[in-house]
Amino acid sequence: MTVTEVLESAAVLLGDANKIFFVDDVLLPFVKAAHLEIQNDLIANGFRPFEVLSVVITIPANSKVIPVPPDNLFVIQKIEEAAVGSTDFVQMHERAWEPNTVPSTVLGSWVFRESKVQLIGATVDRDIKLYYIANNVGTISGAGSTINLTNALPVYAARVAYLAAQFKGRNKEAARALLGLYGQRLVSYITIEIKSQQGVTYRRRPYSTKRQAIT
Repeated sequence: MTVTEVLESAAVLLGDANKIFFVDDVLLPFVKAAHLEIQNDLIANGFRPFEVLSVVITIPANSKVIPVPPDNLFVIQKIEEAAVGSTDFVQMHERAWEPNTVPSTVLGSWVFRESKVQLIGATVDRDIKLYYIANNVGTISGAGSTINLTNALPVYAARVAYLAAQFKGRNKEAARALLGLYGQRLVSYITIEIKSQQGVTYRRRPYSTKRQAIT
């Protein structure tokens, strides 16, 4: 999906298919804002394709941080550790603060603080695996940018149109309708994606706004 497709679809929802008022330069800032908001909404609603298992990372002896964490790391779900080269991984314990214990041959626990994974530090090298939610939808630099989400055009178009109607067009009635449309499309998108990839029944979470069909 390209940003150009989002711009065109959002303009249609705004009743400006020829983009006379809502030209690309007007809509592009709203696409960038919607891009981050949609990712957070998907993650908050259990969108599993963002979940990633890292490659094995070796933590040098006495190291108290992960030397090179994944560059797309957003939220850590759990961490496992093992002896270097071993496949016998065991789950580490997440704590609020580093425990006041003497370092040993295992890491044992981890703390996420100051935007880093903090470790006690083991007396020997240890391998770890990170289970985390990734920020992997890409960065928008212009209309030619690509958004790495399959079949998400209806969701993006509704969110961008809502933001434009609310903060540029100053049309509260249209903004309410578009926000309701976004809520409907978001729920449908999450339901389809999770069912297709997980093969389980998805329990819908109610969206916080009144859902309306735009006419």
